[in-house]
Amino acid sequence: MLAGGGFDHGQALSAAHVYEVSSGAWRPGPPLPEPRTWGRAVQWRDSFLLVGGGADSDPSAEMREDILAFDADAEAWRALPQKLDDPTVVMVALVAPKDFVADCQ
Repeated sequence: MLAGGGFDHGQALSAAHVYEVSSGAWRPGPPLPEPRTWGRAVQWRDSFLLVGGGADSDPSAEMREDILAFDADAEAWRALPQKLDDPTVVMVALVAPKDFVADCQ
């Protein structure tokens, strides 16, 4: 399990944490490339995707259109070439049959 981003006292965070099922403990993971709040996460193939989000505790401030992928084997984040049609923060992300990733606003 992976958790990342969020905000603390109005400051966006780039921290990420990995939950190790075998040990039952959280450990620090590689930080996000930039601070992010309000993003949505989905598991797709062998990657964990972080979709959209913002850069501030205010969800309407500097919304993101990018999609980040976390590779668990490499313990690294990378930006995908695909982007959302419109920057967004409050949404639902899901994976449907045939590898179709939906962004519902």
